[in-house]
Amino acid sequence: MKEFMKVASIISAGLLIIGSYAIAGCGQKAEVKPVSGEKVSQTESDEGYSEIKEESVAVLPLGEKGQNKKFETVAEKVTATDNLSSPEATALLQKGEPGESPESTGVPAEGNEYLLVTLKVRNIDSKPHVVAPLELKLENKEAEEYARVVTNGRGGLYNMNPIEPGKDGLVTAVYEVPKDEVDLVLTYQPFDDEALGFDVR
Repeated sequence: MKEFMKVASIISAGLLIIGSYAIAGCGQKAEVKPVSGEKVSQTESDEGYSEIKEESVAVLPLGEKGQNKKFETVAEKVTATDNLSSPEATALLQKGEPGESPESTGVPAEGNEYLLVTLKVRNIDSKPHVVAPLELKLENKEAEEYARVVTNGRGGLYNMNPIEPGKDGLVTAVYEVPKDEVDLVLTYQPFDDEALGFDVR
């Protein structure tokens, strides 16, 4: 019994030592919140030094083309409206295809408006692609992100048809933003691909 207790004590002491090393950590990595279109990651080494790596995202003006592995992309048009079923919004979001549902007749919160950002994309890959909702985000200069608005038409982000290789297409993403908000940047970040930034207002 004494021998058993002695072995148990040695094992417990060993586990405590291993646990303390695990908690101390070797090369802990912490994400630092991006500011003004820059992705920053910070790594703390064993010696206590910090190594900071920054990946800048070029922000393009309206009408200027950016490119990643899948698409050549241009932020072609920005439209502000209080009504997604208005003629102007309908022309962007609805394609007149069978099975499309009309857009919501709801209104934005007081002091807000809907901002429609229309992207023109050309598929430069060898297979069909869409722009997925999670690949786009709209932020202000404080890196506050605005929520996407779900739309129903084939011209919108949520129901777009795949774009075939070598073909062009238009897709419109919708966000609800304060009417007086400026310095807005739309970032297109496909998974495992280069990010593109567009100055939309």
